[in-house]
Amino acid sequence: MSSTPLHEVAVWFVEILMVLFTFVYGRLIYTKKAKPALSSWLIWAFATGLSLATYVIAEKKDFETNIFNAADFVSILFVVAAIFLWGSREMLQKTFWWQKYYLLGAGIIVLYGIASGDAWTSNWFTQFLIVCGYFPTLHNMFKEKRNTEPLAAWGILFLAALFSLIPAYNTYIEGNILPVAYTIRALIMIGIILLVAGYYEWRTKN
Repeated sequence: MSSTPLHEVAVWFVEILMVLFTFVYGRLIYTKKAKPALSSWLIWAFATGLSLATYVIAEKKDFETNIFNAADFVSILFVVAAIFLWGSREMLQKTFWWQKYYLLGAGIIVLYGIASGDAWTSNWFTQFLIVCGYFPTLHNMFKEKRNTEPLAAWGILFLAALFSLIPAYNTYIEGNILPVAYTIRALIMIGIILLVAGYYEWRTKN
């Protein structure tokens, strides 16, 4: 299926929103107004990169067909760099006991993909790894009983995921489910972050 004007516009909107998200989040880290969990962002950097690589191998498609995964990966790399450059000592030192098991799982997925040549199944496994990346961020908010995440930035990210459904759906019609799976998983998990952050924000003001 050839790209429609709506498809092209949606891709541009995703790219613009992801640049905006990266700028807003990075600026908040620089001004010490956001204290993201480095563990989450390192997990996302590895897992989204692995997801993108297995997608390209499995579907032999260009990056545009899975634009949110591609833009997500680049944006996460910039956020990780911002955390290392401007993050507090607390952000850099905080780790979780289960991270070694995560790394083991990531290694198993890579080995499975190499040994079996089944990049499609490996891509599904990486979605589970990405979900695990949300745990440190949610843990921070539950432990501190306050919102530690910028609602505006996550709202922009949610909008980018919504727009990415358009090109993802176009490939879904052709029988390619992976971009839709990535986007829906992202919408659900980002939505959970927004709900938890919004709840603690509301509780602080009431």
